[in-house]
Amino acid sequence: MTSGSESLWRGTSSDDRAGERRERLLLACREIVGRDSGAALSVRAVCRAANIGPRHFYESFPDTDALLLAAYDQAVRALQHAISTAVQKDPEWSREPVGARLRVTFEAAAEHLEARPDAGRLIFREALGNDVLRTHAAVTLPAFAGTIRSLVVDGNDRRPAVRRQLEATVISGGLAAAFAEWLAGGSGISRDALVTYCTDTTLAILSLA
Repeated sequence: MTSGSESLWRGTSSDDRAGERRERLLLACREIVGRDSGAALSVRAVCRAANIGPRHFYESFPDTDALLLAAYDQAVRALQHAISTAVQKDPEWSREPVGARLRVTFEAAAEHLEARPDAGRLIFREALGNDVLRTHAAVTLPAFAGTIRSLVVDGNDRRPAVRRQLEATVISGGLAAAFAEWLAGGSGISRDALVTYCTDTTLAILSLA
């Protein structure tokens, strides 16, 4: 067998196959955690769900903690991308009032997560109670709130950085709780009610001098 045929199998390289296996592991992780919880995540369970042998698991991740963090970060990036895409599609975005821009932002987030409830539960439910994710999310969620803020607030904010940091923390905590309640189901909260509440609450916090 030549070196070329060794690196290619059925038209794909070893790197491509490794990348595809990694994506299957990440998907399986989101499904398991979204359906059950992080406590149900084990190498055996995720390998079974992804139809991948343990040897290939350890080629991608040293343990399930690393897999969980990677799945969380991937879910957050996808959510941020969905919001950015919605903003870019709105030709009137920059001329709309802050409240209208916030509503577009939260509507995009809710639409994205409604189609991917496992990702939403990972970001907003599991991150609140999982020891592995809690510290990581304590940085990521305020940063996410900061991203939302930067989309809708004038960049000439001269307030102290500590105030902006606390503002992002308060917003992220409230948004996480509201989305977690909505994604849990059974509360009777409609998507429109969620979007309206998040818009009004965030606008009120951002309006405080």
